Amino acid sequence: MTLVREHFDDFGPTLAAEMLLEHHGFNVGKETLRQWAIEDGL
Repeated sequence: MTLVREHFDDFGPTLAAEMLLEHHGFNVGKETLRQWAIEDGL
């Protein structure tokens, strides 16, 4: 979530998941990322 907060905080979960994979090599599902963002208060 640190990467999301630093680089993709204004992205929706689908685009943020795509960018995490493309730019950082992390493959996470959009629904998983959405749940993590909710839990993290984003």
